[in-house]
Amino acid sequence: MLVRSDERDQLLALGEGFGEGHGVAVATDMAIAIESIDEAKASEACQRAEAQLQDKNSDEASVNASLVRSLVQLRVKRRRKKLRTRARNQERKTKSQESIH
Repeated sequence: MLVRSDERDQLLALGEGFGEGHGVAVATDMAIAIESIDEAKASEACQRAEAQLQDKNSDEASVNASLVRSLVQLRVKRRRKKLRTRARNQERKTKSQESIH
């Protein structure tokens, strides 16, 4: 989710929830600024949760919730990286075309 304010734009990874209307109200169980997401830690958390799912004594609902939180964080972080790379490549392409003309 992109949150725009006077000072700056901020990307958030959101968990389950809902939103409404033009004034936008969002109710969610998780909202993490993309800058706060540590990709390595989120990846490790996914691996731990997947391993715990194999353990019959684990609380499946809790482990699934942890897995979903980690997967959401990874997805948002990786998507942001991909978009930044695409933007940089487009900028380089534009500059190179300008230097040709």
